[in-house]
Amino acid sequence: MEMIAPFLLSLAATPLSLAPVPDAVTNDMSDFCVPFMRASETVETMRSQMLLKGLKTGAGNELFHGELKVQVAESRDGLRTCSISTSQTFAVTLAAVQRWPNIYTLTQLQNEPGFHRWEGTRYFLSVTETDDSRTVVTFTKKRG
Repeated sequence: MEMIAPFLLSLAATPLSLAPVPDAVTNDMSDFCVPFMRASETVETMRSQMLLKGLKTGAGNELFHGELKVQVAESRDGLRTCSISTSQTFAVTLAAVQRWPNIYTLTQLQNEPGFHRWEGTRYFLSVTETDDSRTVVTFTKKRG
């Protein structure tokens, strides 16, 4: 019995240590990009929400927190994009995106070195490795 108690205590603590650590990229995906793909949100309302959550303004419509750069844009013809740029490696960012709960609702279209792309009902999602050693996660709203 004396041996069982320490084992049970260590076993009870194990799931906490195996739980995935929240990732800033996937948090921003859920907090900013997914809502921006809805018609009710505008660039202005998303910027306001980002500022309320502590992001700092940058050039144009860029906002920052830590090393992440988040950008939302809508073209004159209604094309909406939300991108998150990070200095995390492509492999680390891709792994985080693949753990994102909503990824299971998307269909993978491309799986190439340095570029992965999925399609959902309302948007396309891509993870791209850039020439300057950054990784960019981009949501693009579907037309129609």
